[in-house]
Amino acid sequence: MNLNVPKREWTGFAVALILVVGSFSFAIISSSQALGRLGEYKAHNDDLSTTVSQASRVVISADEADRIQKKIGALRDCFADAQKQGLIVSQLSEFARDRGLHVLEIQPTRPTGAAPAAYPLYRISVRGGFEQIAAYMDGFKSLRIPARAVGFGMWPATEGVAAARQALTADITVEAFIHQEPSKEVQNG
Repeated sequence: MNLNVPKREWTGFAVALILVVGSFSFAIISSSQALGRLGEYKAHNDDLSTTVSQASRVVISADEADRIQKKIGALRDCFADAQKQGLIVSQLSEFARDRGLHVLEIQPTRPTGAAPAAYPLYRISVRGGFEQIAAYMDGFKSLRIPARAVGFGMWPATEGVAAARQALTADITVEAFIHQEPSKEVQNG
């Protein structure tokens, strides 16, 4: 082996060796940067997958949105109807007749005590059997304009045919729900 090779020949070899080592170093550095970017992409992908899975649980179909809009419309109609005292009385009377009760009287009333009632009160006098009266009171919650019994009294009927049939007379105080818009202070929080 001859080591007395001119420097020119070694220069080409040295440049080639430097290029190979440089290329190898560049490849290692580039691959580590690429792996870092791939890790970032994977993290973004995981975040997006989580967001999509959460969104699919929250997003509703068009049919469901239509059904909800119809329910909201019906509720608004009910709120408007609840402002009509005559409609409430009519509803309570018709509901009593549907349960087989004889309606003696329905009239607005005031609370007994110092505190004003939060909702309108109605005193309903009906005559019928115990089961009919119980079914009537139980059905208040299913009325178009919701109501609830807040007072109740019952005794045997004492007049004519009703007494002969052993009917009962009931006085029921009902509180009818009326929607009240929240005040501006409550809405603005």
